[in-house]
Amino acid sequence: MENNNGAITQSPKIWLYLISIGIAYMASRYDFQLSTLTLPQYQVSLGLSESLAQKITAFVKLGALPAILIVFFADKIGRKPVFIWSFIGFCLSAILVASAQNALMLLAGLFSTRLFTMVGELLAVVLLAEAVGADRRGYFLGLLALFGTAGDALALILYGIFGEEHEVWRSLYFLGASPIFMVIWWHFSLRESQAFIAAKSNHGAVINPLKEIRPYLKTLGVISIFLFLFWIPVSPALSLLSQYLQTHLGWKPSQITMLYMIAGLLGMLGNIYGGKLSDIFGRKIIIYISTIMVGIGLSILYLSDNKIIIGISYSIGLIGWFGFLTATRTLITESVNTEARATAISGTDIFSTLGSFIGNYAVGHMVMMNIKTDTAMIYLMPAMFIGLLLLLKIDETKPKLNSTK
Repeated sequence: MENNNGAITQSPKIWLYLISIGIAYMASRYDFQLSTLTLPQYQVSLGLSESLAQKITAFVKLGALPAILIVFFADKIGRKPVFIWSFIGFCLSAILVASAQNALMLLAGLFSTRLFTMVGELLAVVLLAEAVGADRRGYFLGLLALFGTAGDALALILYGIFGEEHEVWRSLYFLGASPIFMVIWWHFSLRESQAFIAAKSNHGAVINPLKEIRPYLKTLGVISIFLFLFWIPVSPALSLLSQYLQTHLGWKPSQITMLYMIAGLLGMLGNIYGGKLSDIFGRKIIIYISTIMVGIGLSILYLSDNKIIIGISYSIGLIGWFGFLTATRTLITESVNTEARATAISGTDIFSTLGSFIGNYAVGHMVMMNIKTDTAMIYLMPAMFIGLLLLLKIDETKPKLNSTK
């Protein structure tokens, strides 16, 4: 059953819908986690310097920028076709990474993989958000994030078992492309967003997302700058952690896996409080708490060489990070109407990507200047706390998601 706004009200259907989208989200997160874990391995395999490897990681973040050009069409032709084709692109890109013979091939593969996984992740959020009523939206987006956590866990387990074997990173990427066979199932089982169909009907089958987004530019602009400042320190702190622990503190892949698994399991609590509690207390308060947890946790991590302190601080940072992702994506989807929702979420993500690029590139540049990686991370941390001041200019969202103009 559906209500008048296209939200699914029949429990079995919404759970099946969640699982269907969640599998794609899981595959996407598997690839993302793999790209951070295997940095030391492909660095050695392809003979890359530490600085070059870090700069490749920075440029890969820019793969999310063209995503807005693709996601834009989801507001014009529909969520489902763009979602499915992005997954095909992701699988083919993973094969390219696995076949890389030099730095340029690796960069091309990782760049395109990031592009298509970003499209898939953003549309997964939009599809599920438009299928669920406002009173359960944060909760279900939190559950979707759990599928992503499962993808992270799979990458961690496989890396922990096989990570020390030569060239194994190629096999792990080939495995990441295997879900391409799921496309047939999605073609027949995944339904188009009913909110999008209704909006398209109201506009005479022609929607202009750029026109529809204009009333929300001020709000989205503030959110975008906030995300930009948040990701400057957070992206390199998370992306380069495996390399940092192995290269500078002498950790082994099995120890990295143990840290990521334990902290990841605790971090899943962030999906719960970021989703369910934001449904109760509001999105903004959860974003405030989450940002502070991330900043404190990651700062302590890079200030310490004690394994126990690193484990505790990383867990605190991940709990905040998962809560941040759920609450901010809910906030963005509720800040605009259906006609421009995909464009809005991808547009704000451009600033996340730019922040990620600048942060990773800055760390790589500072390392070239003989500044230690941990010191470079600490230099960047204040940016996210400055961004918190911008949230004061944003009103708490109302249940707009299932309404159109």
